[in-house]
Amino acid sequence: MTKTQVLVPSKIPFQSATLLLVDYGEEPFVPMRPVVEGIGLNWKSQHAKLTSGRFASTMVEITMVAADGRQRAMSCLPLRKLPGWLMTLHPAKVRAEIRSKVTAYQQECDDVLWAHWVNQRGQHYAQESAEPSLRKESADFTADYLADCRRAIRETGGTPPAWSLATEQKVASGMALMLLRNKRWLVTFGQSGDPHLQVVPHDAGIFTPERMLSWIRETDGAYQSFMPELLSAIGDRLRATEDQ
Repeated sequence: MTKTQVLVPSKIPFQSATLLLVDYGEEPFVPMRPVVEGIGLNWKSQHAKLTSGRFASTMVEITMVAADGRQRAMSCLPLRKLPGWLMTLHPAKVRAEIRSKVTAYQQECDDVLWAHWVNQRGQHYAQESAEPSLRKESADFTADYLADCRRAIRETGGTPPAWSLATEQKVASGMALMLLRNKRWLVTFGQSGDPHLQVVPHDAGIFTPERMLSWIRETDGAYQSFMPELLSAIGDRLRATEDQ
């Protein structure tokens, strides 16, 4: 499928490279060449992998304005598929000098691009609703704890350290930020619209049933030691179904 609309991509600095992100049809797409070359991989071989493997059906040629002002068609992958492609890269199988970059891209690249997309679209539910809400809650909790500590010191006849309310709030906010930064968050909303955050591992991905099957079939997907556990779980599930 070819997109004929000419788009102006956003430029996002990451590591020592500049990545691109384009908005098409209410969905973010990632021009893959800057990502591949930013890591230090060969574009020709990775392009062949992207256009002939399981990502082929999602790859799109989008015409956009390049850095030199000219229009060019670039091979793009939906941002939602980028973590899946990144997980096909194995640091142990690449050149030693780019292993750290592979790991950095796997852990942070999709987060950086997604954060830019959220900000650009004005959908700040993760950064202006959920996280600040949790940050304020954590800061308030910390401020209350500090106040309790000061009260306990006074009740025992001691003299609490002298500092202003502004200093106390600054300490509370700083502690809240320490709890929140450098983590990946799963954001959900309750029936009342209240945001809830859950920390997820940096190497975690989103698995649909279709993606799970692909992950199992790929030689560089599910690790071999996992397969017996998977077969055992399938057997348990089938036997439980038969007993019903």
